[in-house]
Amino acid sequence: IVSTNIKTNPVKAFLVSLIPVCFTYGGYQQTINFGKEISQVSHLRRGIIIGLLTVIGIYLLLNISYLHVIGFENLAKGKAIGSTMFGVWFGTTGEKIFDCLVVFSVLAYANVLLLSNPRIMFAMAEDGLMPKIFTVQNEKTGAYTYGLLLFYALSIIVLFIGKVWTL
Repeated sequence: IVSTNIKTNPVKAFLVSLIPVCFTYGGYQQTINFGKEISQVSHLRRGIIIGLLTVIGIYLLLNISYLHVIGFENLAKGKAIGSTMFGVWFGTTGEKIFDCLVVFSVLAYANVLLLSNPRIMFAMAEDGLMPKIFTVQNEKTGAYTYGLLLFYALSIIVLFIGKVWTL
């Protein structure tokens, strides 16, 4: 929920507009958490740089195409701009396909978070910053059993009793 004073405060409006931008860049830092599992670190560096440049390029190209296809006025008042763009290109089917792709994108991001945070707990336990129980891995799957359990439990607690911060 966004308060109405954003319309009158250009700084707040600009900062709120950066939220989706941050999500487009979010994820590269999660790959760093798996650095220990990568045999050649140069691949990780190269992958992060290429990934960031790719995201920046796609982001800029999408914004240019939004301006040319939808127009500035429709962008200013529009909601679900990506879906609108696919609708212009491919009709209602395109809008539905885009919406499905957004759902898969969110699920992929959630998957990365669910995998990387227990990995961080494991690394901290190895360094003596957390209890050694977080170094326990499932023999069959290699999953960080107690880290996953704690992270899932904390996630559920936050979902049920947490409050959403609003501007």
